[in-house]
Formats: sequence, structure tokens, C-alpha cells
Amino acid sequence: MHQTTRFLIAVAGLQCACASPAQFPVVPYIETTTLSPVEALGYEIYWRDVAAWRGTDAVRAQGVDLGEATVRGWIVSGREDAAIVSFIGGAPADPTALFDVRLDVRSPRPGHFVRHPQGRTLAAQEGRAWHARETAVATPFMQCSAAYNTVVLEQEKTGNWLVYLLAASAEPLIHVGGNHRMTVSPDGERVLATFSFSKSCFSLPPPEDSAAGAWFTQLVSDDPLETTIFLSLRHQIPFYFRVPEGSVWVAEAGRLRRLRVGRNDAA
Repeated sequence: MHQTTRFLIAVAGLQCACASPAQFPVVPYIETTTLSPVEALGYEIYWRDVAAWRGTDAVRAQGVDLGEATVRGWIVSGREDAAIVSFIGGAPADPTALFDVRLDVRSPRPGHFVRHPQGRTLAAQEGRAWHARETAVATPFMQCSAAYNTVVLEQEKTGNWLVYLLAASAEPLIHVGGNHRMTVSPDGERVLATFSFSKSCFSLPPPEDSAAGAWFTQLVSDDPLETTIFLSLRHQIPFYFRVPEGSVWVAEAGRLRRLRVGRNDAA
């Protein structure tokens, strides 16, 4: 099992760029103990993305305009059946939660909305996660979309933060290129490493036949990557991809299968 992850922060201007084929996303039950580390990581990114989307809808259903409320982003904590989406505002030096939405992303039931007129003080770990996110987005990266969602996960063994910058759009496009991961120090102050999941910006139109899926060549790693798992869940289609050493894989419904063995494994 992969290292435990705790928080997600997603920001795209002041809107959740969460376009998806589903009208109302409900996370399917997956037995996470059977997942490989990369599958589990992609799944955790996905359900938190869904929580942020549904939490944003719940806030707007209360008549809240995120811009007028000076919401700067949101944090997702908890687990699938007890997620808390906290909407962050306040001064940069003193961020607070303006609203909380509690929900079960495995159920279509609406979330429970709580308003904090004076702002709720963030827990220490929430504050560090938020600071890591701000440090990461202030670091130059190859930007392939006008909107980006960010996901922040803690590595328990190192205490570092993994900040994912995920290209997003309200248009029905699949952003395969332009996604990034930054490793940030435990105090949220320093970017320790950066990794781009592609060498260039590229997106794909949704396939006319969803069963046919999408195809691309993964150039940056011989190993399957967590963003492809995330995309397979988010867009609900299989993703077929070839890696440099020749193997061909498919990511479908959050699971990986190798369809062809590459030259390095042929023996």
C-alpha cells in the first residue's frame, strides 16, 4: 500500500474546473488494499477531486459567490465516506476556513454545509498543506491550460508534500499533457523536486466511442504514472499508452494492465 495521504487543495482561479462525463459524480467502491501503489495514488487524487467538485456545487447551492466571498481555494480532508471540503479565505499570512462541506463521495446524498462567519482557524497540518500549495504554484512550470486544479498529498515517511498541478478546463477536453508534481518540504517553504508528466502540452477530444478509449505515448517514464490512473477514473474511459522501453499498458477504471511486454522485459 502507498504512503498515507491526507489533504487535497484544488484551485482553478476561483472556480472548480471539474468537467466530467458524469452529471453528478459518485465515486465507485474500490477495494484499495488490492491496488498497486501507483493505482492507489491515482485513486486518492480522483476521489478528492470529486469531493472538491461536489463541495463547490454545495456552496454555490447556498447562493455563495466564491469570488465575492474571497475564497482562495479549498482543502479536502478525511476519507471517502466522511470527506470535509474546507473553503479557504482570509489574509495570505493568516488563512482561515470560510465554509465547510461534509459529504460522502460514494453516495449521491448532498453534503452538509457549514458557514464560519468569523473564519475557522486551520489546524497546523492544514496550514502547512496550504502553504505547500502556495509555494508550488509560485514556482514556474509549463502551463498548458488557463485553469489548474491542485492536489496536495502528504508523504508520511518523509513528511514532504506532493503537490499536483493538474491542467483543467470546462471544455470537454482530456488534458494528457501539462500536468506536474512538485515535492515540497514539510514546512511548505521549499520545492525539493519537480516532475512533469509530459514533455509538451497536448490534449485529446473525448472519443466518440468511450469503449475505444484514448491512446497516447508516454515519453517521460517507463513506469505507469498516477495521473493516467486519475484520468481513467475522471473521464470514465480506458487509456492505452506506450512507454519508451516498448511496453503497452491500459489504465481502465483505476486499474492497470500490461498488454505488451517491452524489449527490456522480453527475456
